[in-house]
Amino acid sequence: MEEQYRILVITPFYRYFVKELVDATSKYVSTIDVLIHHNPLSELAQYLPFSYFRWVNLYSKKNLVDLKSKQNNVNINLIKMVYLLPDGKNLMLGDFMFKNFTKYIIKNKIEFDLIHANFAWPQGFAAVKLAKQFKKPVIITVHGHDIYEMPFRNTRWKNRIMWTLEESDHVICVNNIMADILKNKLNIGNECSIIPNGFNSKQFYKIPKEYARSKLGLPQNRYIILNVAHLTNVKGQTYLIDSIKKIVNYNNRILCLIIGEGSVRNQLQKKIDVLKLKNYVK
Repeated sequence: MEEQYRILVITPFYRYFVKELVDATSKYVSTIDVLIHHNPLSELAQYLPFSYFRWVNLYSKKNLVDLKSKQNNVNINLIKMVYLLPDGKNLMLGDFMFKNFTKYIIKNKIEFDLIHANFAWPQGFAAVKLAKQFKKPVIITVHGHDIYEMPFRNTRWKNRIMWTLEESDHVICVNNIMADILKNKLNIGNECSIIPNGFNSKQFYKIPKEYARSKLGLPQNRYIILNVAHLTNVKGQTYLIDSIKKIVNYNNRILCLIIGEGSVRNQLQKKIDVLKLKNYVK
């Protein structure tokens, strides 16, 4: 790869696995410009008493970007975009992002040789349109609900996701299941690579189980089941809770810990209460 190669990254946030990927890639290119859309209405989420808005709060300005140890050749561009309908339900957001990103790129004279989008919608959709506008290649990495759930809502959603994937130059799936859906359920003919999300091994290390449980205030004498994911229907935590109800009839020494935030948090808590599982699921 040439030293002066420049990448434009379209992503919903610069944190977690996206940040790790961008920072790792920055070692091999000249510059990376990261475009992130920010809806100022998300700042109201912390003041609203509804569980759904706790999820929206994750997209407030302070939570969108993690600048810790950011590389010098990575430029973070936070672009204000005001709209009412949530991202995952907004069929017009892809076009809206494309128009705003185009204006921003031209105004700020951002130069790039390749576009990489995280998630097919709305980032991937906007990225493909940008690629056509600026005549650059585009790669899309799909991560989860954009493949598992969105294409199967209805024809309008399917058409948008299909167009995005078919018009991209390359698609990256983070696991084999996604690649299988693209090939066998969506009939996407584009070349696809399977590249799992990476992680920083320096952040993980082994410590004695007893010490960890003590620090976390967890019981030493129970079998612990851990689920870490967004709290959304597609993740299926409701089925996990059903399973725990059956398991405790045979072994009551289990404890299921569900870690995450999302729109179905209250629903899951109500189910735990109705099934009288408060001692077994937290």
